[in-house]
Amino acid sequence: MAGTDHARPSPGLLAAQRRAKQAWRRQQVELPLQEKIRLLLELQRTVYPILRQRRQLRPWERPWAIEP
Repeated sequence: MAGTDHARPSPGLLAAQRRAKQAWRRQQVELPLQEKIRLLLELQRTVYPILRQRRQLRPWERPWAIEP
């Protein structure tokens, strides 16, 4: 885009974002397996319709048939 000037994030901001991401990852590792599965299925329900609208899904991208 001509005429738009985007400032780069400061090194302090980048460092803070890295620390926050590391903390989030540590929290995710500590979650019980049942919670990890719940999050995976929630993400699948969110992302699946978006991917399906954009293109044909590959076999490994199709959701698990677990709903009754």
